[in-house]
Amino acid sequence: IGLIIAETRNIARSHESTRQGKWVDDYYIYEKSEFELSSKVIGLMGYGNIGEKVCRMLSGFGCRVLVCDPYIDSVSSPNAELVDQDVLLAESDIISLHMRVTPETTGMVNMDLLRKMKRSAILVNTARGPLVNYKDLCTALEQGVIARAALDTFDVEPIEPGNPILKLENVTLTNHIAGSSRNAAQISAEIMAEDLKAFLEGREVK
Repeated sequence: IGLIIAETRNIARSHESTRQGKWVDDYYIYEKSEFELSSKVIGLMGYGNIGEKVCRMLSGFGCRVLVCDPYIDSVSSPNAELVDQDVLLAESDIISLHMRVTPETTGMVNMDLLRKMKRSAILVNTARGPLVNYKDLCTALEQGVIARAALDTFDVEPIEPGNPILKLENVTLTNHIAGSSRNAAQISAEIMAEDLKAFLEGREVK
């Protein structure tokens, strides 16, 4: 959610331009690409625990949410609609990845898939780097196949200093911090302890 807001509202670019004293010029450069989430369609690829939570959080923004996940037959969130992948790609203004890395999903976000998205679309990846063919993504961003991207994970980490994606202006980048917080370790330990207890007691492990 944070990266979606940062990219749609140009927070990182505005921060940097303000630091550089470019108040008016950069404001008008990026003004045309800013919009309210309530007016857009957000597509979630993957509807596991994280995808479902993201969907619930998005309900507060009043946006339409499309979900694509071949392993489910319904969605629990009242603000979401389950659709096939082609519909999601064609109709979404923002597409956020929430799949596991499997042989099926590795590199699935390639040029063929990116060309099915709107030219004005934004791709967000806070899931796993191997889901994306980053060479194709970089080319797509350079050529205007899609408009922008917000990325927290990469195929090689740390990201290499010479990676061409670092030179692009239409990308917001973070260094795999989506799951990092002061209480994340405590929460993870509590979840593992509860799962271990459930296993030892013969109950279902979530």
